[in-house]
Amino acid sequence: MKQLLIISSTADSECDSIHRHLVKNKVSFFRLNADRFHDMYAIEIDPGHSTFKLTHRKTGASITESAVGAVWWSRYALPGNTHQMFEPHLREFIDEEYYATLIAILSCLPDTIPVLNHPVKHYIAGHKAYQQKMALQCGFALPNQVISNSAASYLNKPWHTNAVYKPVSNSQYITKNKQQFFATVRKIDKPLLAAIRLNKIELHIHHFQEQIEGMEEYRVTVFGDCVMAFRIDGAKGFDWRLSLNNLHYTNIPNFPMAQNCLAYMKAMGILFGCFDIIRSEQDEYYFLECNAPGYFLFLDPKGRYSLAKQFASYLVSLTK
Repeated sequence: MKQLLIISSTADSECDSIHRHLVKNKVSFFRLNADRFHDMYAIEIDPGHSTFKLTHRKTGASITESAVGAVWWSRYALPGNTHQMFEPHLREFIDEEYYATLIAILSCLPDTIPVLNHPVKHYIAGHKAYQQKMALQCGFALPNQVISNSAASYLNKPWHTNAVYKPVSNSQYITKNKQQFFATVRKIDKPLLAAIRLNKIELHIHHFQEQIEGMEEYRVTVFGDCVMAFRIDGAKGFDWRLSLNNLHYTNIPNFPMAQNCLAYMKAMGILFGCFDIIRSEQDEYYFLECNAPGYFLFLDPKGRYSLAKQFASYLVSLTK
């Protein structure tokens, strides 16, 4: 039987959960924690002949390109910025080198080998503006929105008093003068709106979006033909992710937009995704985004719905 190659990191707790399921069911797999690329693994790649061998220095376990039946590119990290042993000016370069090495490993595999969360495909699939286009084609409703570097372009919209801001790319931490800031989704409240009107905030390029007054919010996890939808209960404020400790999740069998989610996955050419969807007071289902890859096991912390088990079984099915 072919092996499952997992590209992950030592801090990937969701991968740890799936790891345990794979071990329990005696599945043959090789886990490459990319943040320990530099000291825990021996690497040999011949791109001209499309061959590679990865060996765990401590256990002696190894995998070659001919043994790989499928790849799960999980939530990885790279050694440059993870370990302080590298000089600061070298960390970015080291990470670029190791990332290119991961791509070299994938390039040795035949195109017929399934890769869950393929980085090339997910580079496209991760762009929010492209997501909106594809979601509309797949039958979702979309919030009114504009991407602009002009305050006037946002302020002249009839919905500008009920809006949120989000990065055009992805949320991330930014460090300035040793202070850390989190660029993420934020509701444009009255003080912030007033500051924008008075030109007290310098605008670069931003994604403004009408806030949908929702009756229900959903996190929908899709892999293969499996669509697992959960309603988010107990949220306070406009973003449920800001009150994770107060939430509980209700599984919704036969989710009305299941086929739309599957159509989106097919259109994007991806095998795994986590959708954020809102049902409005008018009973319309609004697409916000699809995180690929996204966190999903928090939806089923006690394993009541066997989400981790189903995902592990899906990974095994890809190797056959």
